[in-house]
Amino acid sequence: MIFTMRVSVTTFALGLLLAGVVAPTAALAQADAPPVNPPPARVTDVSSETTLIVVNGNRIQGRDYIKRMQVMPNVGRLVNGQFVELAPGFLMLQQMIDEILLLQIARDRGVYPNDADIDAQMKLKLAAAPGIMEGLLALGLTEADLRREAIIDLCEYRILTQGVTVTDQEVEAYYNGNKTTLYTIPKRFVLRVIAVATDDAQRKVDGELAAGTPFAEVAEKYSIEASRIAGGYLGPVTEESLGTDARPIIVGTAKGGLTSWVRSNNTRVRFFVEDILASEVIPFASVKEAIKRKMLLDRGIVRNNMPRMLREARKAARVDYQGTPFDTMLKQLFEQE
Repeated sequence: MIFTMRVSVTTFALGLLLAGVVAPTAALAQADAPPVNPPPARVTDVSSETTLIVVNGNRIQGRDYIKRMQVMPNVGRLVNGQFVELAPGFLMLQQMIDEILLLQIARDRGVYPNDADIDAQMKLKLAAAPGIMEGLLALGLTEADLRREAIIDLCEYRILTQGVTVTDQEVEAYYNGNKTTLYTIPKRFVLRVIAVATDDAQRKVDGELAAGTPFAEVAEKYSIEASRIAGGYLGPVTEESLGTDARPIIVGTAKGGLTSWVRSNNTRVRFFVEDILASEVIPFASVKEAIKRKMLLDRGIVRNNMPRMLREARKAARVDYQGTPFDTMLKQLFEQE
């Protein structure tokens, strides 16, 4: 169950040059803006009486923090491709309710995972994202939180794919039929960027680059683009993803070369082509299981109607409302089933 937060993002000329490839992380940094990519928050218990911070003698207490978090504006989810604004407190309660019902559906249908299955899923999660456990602990989460997520993922997958089969021959046929479109990585340009807003800054950048200062150091010093904290690094970008202004200039620059300045509105941008990666075909063996999983899910979504199962589960559920701020909204949710 995923909800979408609508975030206001500053856009600028580089987004046009790269056709959105680097948005939203490549937003222009304001001189008085907070640091980019601040350290992640840590989950802690907050009671209504907790004092979180004191600013010029004014206390921000837990009760106000929780209340504001519950009804923070400009948050919602996509419904049939349209953004619908909903209170985050309501969205989270709905998600937690649906997770409880999902686990019950899995038990009722006989597909709830055993401990060995859950352990295997945990190993997959840990292998797919090395360091994830350390990251969760740093956030104040626990192994139990990751384990619950693994159980929910398994239950959802097993409910959706129950009674569905896909043969190895079908998987290989899908791969061969989509090799050029889905399983071929196109040629990519590994780019770094410096973006400036004034003629004076442009002259300083040119001077330091001409003096042999590494591009990354110059980017960190002068660029007003968010990637400056990584030495202007944008990573691999396909030719098709480049905007019409930047494309011919970048494509015509050799590996290890600097482009000329590209102007868009009041921004001047210069790229460093750090590397050029040739097109390559992804081997079948490395994507076989992912393709099979996709095909099982695609067929399962048609065969096993999860939204209908959840509606029926809500209709049959016994809900004892305990006075949440969203009792009325939740009652409407259950009554409309």
